[in-house]
Amino acid sequence: MINDDIEIVLRNLAESFVDYKMDNVKDLYSVYSYLNDHQSLIDSYERYFNDDIENNITVLKSIKDLVNINKFENWFKNKATELYEKYFDVISLDALDYQLTFGNWLIN
Repeated sequence: MINDDIEIVLRNLAESFVDYKMDNVKDLYSVYSYLNDHQSLIDSYERYFNDDIENNITVLKSIKDLVNINKFENWFKNKATELYEKYFDVISLDALDYQLTFGNWLIN
């Protein structure tokens, strides 16, 4: 019973991290790692993405930099691929060299 109560409290707490902030990225990771619920973590991170592709790349990079992605590495790789494909559809040729230089973390 106590474990169920703790889980309810933690899930409610996680629902409060709706705004994209670095602390929220880390706190969501901590909560859902404790609950061993990686799908809910991914679902929560997905809410941080919007129609702005460059912002989404920044969000994904910060997730990678702030938490251990080993537990959801497939999602991360798929998301990075999806974002890059969308980005290459809209990027100008002038900006391509710059992005390949400074976006190297996604290529790796």
